[in-house]
Formats: sequence, structure tokens, C-alpha cells
Amino acid sequence: MQNPLWLYFSLKGRLDRSGYWLFYVLPAIAIGIAAYLVANSLGAVEVVGDVIAFGLLWPSIAVQVKRWHDIDMSGWWVLVNLLPFIGPLWALVMNGFFASTPNENRFGPGTSSLAQ
Repeated sequence: MQNPLWLYFSLKGRLDRSGYWLFYVLPAIAIGIAAYLVANSLGAVEVVGDVIAFGLLWPSIAVQVKRWHDIDMSGWWVLVNLLPFIGPLWALVMNGFFASTPNENRFGPGTSSLAQ
């Protein structure tokens, strides 16, 4: 099992595709749906959404940096998300569908979503 502190707070290391989907995309979708339902019932969709987005900002960056490292690209590529419309789609395609660099690369040894 992944160490959550390393996974969501460290900018070092690598994370493979399955880890990206399992620890980033699926939780983001689930949290988004749950937050919307709670916020909608409270009548405060914007406020709750902003608080949750702010709270998830750093963990999102940390997981994406590890995924960029896994495809042997600089973690600075996380900034592609700032490009309107195309940026987040580009990041999703690169991180979610491109294969890991086999074996060791400049960011560390090969990865497994179940081990650091």
C-alpha cells in the first residue's frame, strides 16, 4: 500500500499509470460528486467547492509531478494544466495513457502502484 504522506505531499519519486488512476483521478471524481451533493443540500455550492479545491491543490500537484517523473519528464510539466481548455486534457492524456519509462530513469527506479 502507498504511503499517503509520500503520495500526496512529496514531489519526489515516480507513480505509474494505475497509481495515477487509482490515487488521483478516481478519488477526484468521487470527491467532486460527494462535495456537489453535500454543497447542493446546504445551498452553498460555490463556497464548499472552493474550499475543497483549495484543500486538494497540493495533493493534486504532488501526484501529477510523480506521474510526469514516471514518463521521464520534468515535474514542471504540471504547469501545462494552466493552459485554458487544452492544458488539463493534455495532462490527463499524458499522465493517464502514456506508458512508464521502463526500469530506472533520472527520477528513480521503476515503479509499481503498490510500492514506493
